[in-house]
Amino acid sequence: RKWGKGGKGKGKGKYGSKSETDTAVPYEKRTGSYEGLRERVRTFINERLASGGKHQDITEELQRTLSVNGKRFRSFFGLSVFQYITAYNQGTLEVALKDGPSTLGKGGGQAQLKAGNKVLTQGEQEMRENRAKRFQTHLQVERTPVSAVSFNDGEAPFGLDGGPIVGELNDMCSRDEAKEREMTRQLDKFEWKQGTDPRHPEVNLVLATKKYQRSSADKAYRSSDVRNLDACWRTMEYLMSEVLDFDINPKPKYAVQTAPYIEIYSYLRDRTRSVRVDLHLQQPRSTTQRCFAVTHECCLRFEMLSYFLLAGATGGATEKKDIRLGL
Repeated sequence: RKWGKGGKGKGKGKYGSKSETDTAVPYEKRTGSYEGLRERVRTFINERLASGGKHQDITEELQRTLSVNGKRFRSFFGLSVFQYITAYNQGTLEVALKDGPSTLGKGGGQAQLKAGNKVLTQGEQEMRENRAKRFQTHLQVERTPVSAVSFNDGEAPFGLDGGPIVGELNDMCSRDEAKEREMTRQLDKFEWKQGTDPRHPEVNLVLATKKYQRSSADKAYRSSDVRNLDACWRTMEYLMSEVLDFDINPKPKYAVQTAPYIEIYSYLRDRTRSVRVDLHLQQPRSTTQRCFAVTHECCLRFEMLSYFLLAGATGGATEKKDIRLGL
């Protein structure tokens, strides 16, 4: 049996299911109460704005007292609550209600930002402005030209501003660093003064060697804190001849007389890395000197020896050599 236009069934007739048009139209508009509720909402929000109401408070009151959420509010006025408040404060509410949110920002007001099709709230807009301000300092970097480098010993272009670093420290460790590490208790036992209290050790400036410090993008190096090439090689000679065999040949000038090789390795590895840093800071001049090649050769031999001595260490050793901590 075929049903007619007005018969019962699944057709979209008088007695059929709701049409797409009916479901898309708000209930108040279909029942005749649309204009009444719209005016009540407009009166309500205008009164709150006149008394200095805030956006968040007004949004919550609309939901609580009139059961009007953001989506329904937009169906009434074609604007979001924030856009309505912005237009009200700018004195362009009637124009915005007539022409839509595209008119916001005209007449001296600040235009609203958009991210694609999404309109940003005031809080999101302020957050983005603050984030942009934080990056302004990174865009204002002063760039200093680097002077030309000469490999001739008779020429000295390094005094020019922006030239490569040339180490000026002629000791194994600066006095300032040694005293600072003494105050912060970062001295190694091979740097202690004889007869010192192990709980509050004092530094022996003759035995102190510069500690390795991790480099970073904002770290500024001073020539007065960087060892020259002679001091770098003197430090390597001292470490390899005086400390390397300390476990089997202790020296009376040190505050301690016994130390397992794992502690010697830990100390030497840190200090040799520090030497390599000072050499690398003085590139490209340092790379043309014999000191550069011999220092790296000593470091490699030291790592190979330590791997042999500690890879299968037993007999009381609490740690073993980790090959990932090598060069």
